[in-house]
Amino acid sequence: TKDLLIQFYVSLHRMVDGSVPVSGMMGPVGIFNAGTSFAKKGHVWLIWFLSMISANLAVVNFLPIPIVDGGLFTFLLIEKLRGKPLSAKAYSVAQIVGLALLGFVFIFATWQDISRML
Repeated sequence: TKDLLIQFYVSLHRMVDGSVPVSGMMGPVGIFNAGTSFAKKGHVWLIWFLSMISANLAVVNFLPIPIVDGGLFTFLLIEKLRGKPLSAKAYSVAQIVGLALLGFVFIFATWQDISRML
């Protein structure tokens, strides 16, 4: 699990700096297709695949994106450093931006999945 988590962070960093193409991302359709492939290989492979997906989702959940837990932690750190919380408006705007970012990634990854299938 540790190696999978480290590899996820490395891959994410490489996607940001451009050394790994973002076309390699999988959305729900790609995850379903990969899951069925692993299920055909047997229960052990399927359990490994599901644990990898679970670990990757945990990492995404801890990223400092406002709509997920990592974003909440970031807001708490900002509050601690400032001595007071951000305004409700700033918090709301950050949440909307975070939601839009995750929505864009979700749609982009799903589009990539469908394109690969066709």
